[in-house]
Amino acid sequence: MWDFNQCDPRRCSGRRLARAGALRVLRLTQPCRGVLLTPTASVALSPADAPLLRRSGLCVVDCSWARVDEIDWRVLRGGVPRLLPFLLAANPVNYGRPLKLTCAEALGAALWIGGAPDEARGVLGHFGWGASFFALNAGLLAAYAACADSAGVVAAQAAYIDGCEREVAAREAEKEAARAARGGGEGGGGGLGDRCGRQQLE
Repeated sequence: MWDFNQCDPRRCSGRRLARAGALRVLRLTQPCRGVLLTPTASVALSPADAPLLRRSGLCVVDCSWARVDEIDWRVLRGGVPRLLPFLLAANPVNYGRPLKLTCAEALGAALWIGGAPDEARGVLGHFGWGASFFALNAGLLAAYAACADSAGVVAAQAAYIDGCEREVAAREAEKEAARAARGGGEGGGGGLGDRCGRQQLE
């Protein structure tokens, strides 16, 4: 883990894992040898990355989502950049919000998709809310883990988001019909809400 010292040390999931001996903190000058989870990657993490993950490990960045724009990602060296697909956070700060994962959630998700569910549970077992992450994302993680490659992961992600969009549209149509039956009223806002945000993977 690379630590940019942006988080509250008392609440930092990465530092908690480091104290427990579950991960190693790298200096910013130290290179990553394996899979590098980064929001600047253009390729989705997939089960095809499992051999590299097992052989050379997994690197993650610990930073604050509120200050992520301050990071110069160019200082991070080495590694094969990969982007996590759409997932929902279960941590207390961002519960239910898409993509706003802690580094512990990112590690757990990557291990699960990479074919190491026991290790994934071990990582998030250090947190009282850890099991909620797997429960909240059970369908998505199963779909991603069943894919052969990045293209399959992106397709699974798109299918989930499209399903969310249809569900939201159906609910809005029901609300509109109910308002019309009552004799009118103000229209409601559409949108996907927090659960169905759009991930930028192509």
